[in-house]
Amino acid sequence: MDSLAKAERVAYLANVLAIAAHAGEIGPEEARVIEHVAARVAATDADMEAARHLQESGHYKMALMRDQRIRMANLEDMVLVALADGTIREAESAPIEKLAGAMRYSQVDIEMAVRRAKQRLRKLANQPSRPTAAPKTVATRRRPARTVSRPDPKSGPPPPLPVPPNAEEAIDQPESESEAEPDAKMAEKQHARESLPAEPEADSVSQDEEALILAACIEARNAAANPDAHCFGVGDASLNIWGCCMARMPWAAGQNWLSLGTFRSDNVFEFDRDAIRREVVQALRPVASCPCLQAETVGKAIDCMPSRARVGPRWVRRPAKPDGTGVVLNVRERVHGCEVCSRRRVEGLDPVGVGEARRIVRDVCRAVNRPPLAFP
Repeated sequence: MDSLAKAERVAYLANVLAIAAHAGEIGPEEARVIEHVAARVAATDADMEAARHLQESGHYKMALMRDQRIRMANLEDMVLVALADGTIREAESAPIEKLAGAMRYSQVDIEMAVRRAKQRLRKLANQPSRPTAAPKTVATRRRPARTVSRPDPKSGPPPPLPVPPNAEEAIDQPESESEAEPDAKMAEKQHARESLPAEPEADSVSQDEEALILAACIEARNAAANPDAHCFGVGDASLNIWGCCMARMPWAAGQNWLSLGTFRSDNVFEFDRDAIRREVVQALRPVASCPCLQAETVGKAIDCMPSRARVGPRWVRRPAKPDGTGVVLNVRERVHGCEVCSRRRVEGLDPVGVGEARRIVRDVCRAVNRPPLAFP
């Protein structure tokens, strides 16, 4: 999950920190799990600091990730930190159950969630702990003395907790076939999922959730050494040309907006700027209230894009999906010194690297009088 945008990483970590804080002060067990979660999402110290400020703001509510897969992983990491000290308390389980209810997760996945969380805890316990006093990313304080009831292995699993329906995609698989889920239970789960109401679309995310994600992005921007670099995703895995990382339209292979256009020949692709403009406007609508968003920057980015792109060192054809969309072109390539011609179905172009994106960002900054950005 190292491809998460900064704002999503901050919201992801803030959810985990909120569960740890419900049990009181963060102890060494929770600190180690939080450090493990931070490494799992490739979080930096700045991400953790922004997440801590967001969680300690006094009015924090759990944020829902937009991507279903990330939701599943986030929920399991919350279960993991709740189990860190050996037991789940009501103060920890209540917010998790509330969030799982909002996600419409089925109760038949409870046992699987607990089993997988315990498996990950066992793996973490078997790893040698580092001889440092405390991890840099987590502020640890000594927990007051108290009696902790450790679960007896013979007494069964801890109290049930909801978990995502297909969490097996987001977490490690069972270590042995004996721990795999029986076919009968899988069939029961599938029936339960089909009986649930349809999952709400991404556009139906509540205004409160959008505000939380936006607040996390602003926190991360304020904590960044170069705020403009944060907005453009410079140094992150999601470089964008729009000046807003919340657009979720990075300069990367496989992006739908880069296939909006028409092939004028076998090697030349013409971008449909009007379609790209509509796509960007739709993507930025949920964060239109962001004080850092500049409409002029977005418009100049579209103007600075190339009107046409030629297959070569900077662009390659994107193979069409198996559903049969796209166009059939004559593709010539050299194989072992010989020119080979074949017919292939393609659906647009993919950029090679981010060299073209850097040029666009430099032109945009110059056009809107923003300071130039230093690329790593």
